Amino acid sequence: MKRIYLIVTMLALSQICNPQLLKNFSTNDALNSYGVEIGIISKDLGYNTFTQTNTKIVTNQSQTLILLSGWNLISTYIDPIYPAVDSVFQPILSNLLIMKDYLGQPYWPQFNVNLIGNLTIGQGYQVKMASVDTLTITGDLVVPENNPVLLQINWNIIGYLRTDPAPPDTMLYSIQSNLSILKDNFGNVYWPQFGVNLITEMQPGQGYQLKLFGPDTLLYPPNDVPYVFACGDVICDFDGNSYNTVLIGNQCWMKQNMRASHYDDGTALSYVATNADWVTLNYSSKAFCYYNNDSANGDYYGALYTWAAAMKGSAASNTVPSGVQGICPTGWHVPSDEEWRILEGEVDSQYSYPDPIWGNVGFRGSNAGNNLKATFGWYNNGNGSDLYGFTALPSGHRYNTGDFQLVLNQSAWWSSHCNSGSTNAWSRELLYNYNNIDRANWNKRYGMAVRCLKDN
Repeated sequence: MKRIYLIVTMLALSQICNPQLLKNFSTNDALNSYGVEIGIISKDLGYNTFTQTNTKIVTNQSQTLILLSGWNLISTYIDPIYPAVDSVFQPILSNLLIMKDYLGQPYWPQFNVNLIGNLTIGQGYQVKMASVDTLTITGDLVVPENNPVLLQINWNIIGYLRTDPAPPDTMLYSIQSNLSILKDNFGNVYWPQFGVNLITEMQPGQGYQLKLFGPDTLLYPPNDVPYVFACGDVICDFDGNSYNTVLIGNQCWMKQNMRASHYDDGTALSYVATNADWVTLNYSSKAFCYYNNDSANGDYYGALYTWAAAMKGSAASNTVPSGVQGICPTGWHVPSDEEWRILEGEVDSQYSYPDPIWGNVGFRGSNAGNNLKATFGWYNNGNGSDLYGFTALPSGHRYNTGDFQLVLNQSAWWSSHCNSGSTNAWSRELLYNYNNIDRANWNKRYGMAVRCLKDN
């Protein structure tokens, strides 16, 4: 039985490293009903030999791109029904400022200029938007291994033709010996000559700047197997920030605090800088900041969010899992108070979960805090053992008056749980001079860190 994978509708957030799901149609009846023509060829990429299903999908497929305000690098794995750029971009023409291909030729609707003509399969494009918008492209699903991408010496802008994310070293194997550097829309690079990979994975919907030492032809591997996340892999948020992950017991945690300024659907959070503005926030205000309003602190420690911002306005939850995605990427969630207790019992040498000690308020346990703290960065040599790779850094918090407090001395994270009707929510706190861990009930207008947990 021949099996074909089709994407019916994909949300291709170009900044997010999240696996996409493939729809599997595995019967001859399904193939016939979807008007599939099948042919078989074989191709040797050097690292493996695969059998290619040369497939023409008659039924329309679609891919939805989220475009940020300003410049974007985009591509699509759809061969549009109407490939002319003015047709493809017609739904967002009022928001589109200018579009350019790799040669710098523009599509400039304001002045009725179109030097691009049609979209080219395998090419990426620079698109400048007046504001955030979405674009759905409808047509045939491209078979990546059947669409070689011709590349020139020096700089190109390439598209990503596969439907699931994958590491650039695997995707660019066919041109690896000729590859100088790959860059994404945010300046992250894959630089194999120096062993640097800040891109981690190429993403559907994203375009890439690619520099070659000479002309070449890029051939992507097929869409045979979707990417399956394994704890320890790197993930990304909407803004392209990357996060390492670690398995502790049966829980998969991020190793860094969230620093996203957008939710996973592209909605921007409100950055609140001054104390005068922060003190006016109410309990439903979705605000964030960086410690001392220094973006370098955001890069290092993560952002500080109000509870409403962390939760994205969701109702409180103390289930396992919490079911509250909040500020976290797709497939991840804000941990509940109960899930924090599970972590504490896993890393403490004396009190395991569900010992009733973890239900107490204040500092509890023996050495859970020490085992979660990083081995560096804490005031007065208050470093921990980081026994489990959680790598908690002393990010401090922002008081509801707007004052910043306790960087280098304290870590503080929100949970998804609060008592009914309360203006406070449950949190966790580490201090430089304590080896155990604090369960506290803090005001929801505080700015605190968020550490995300993988869904089951």
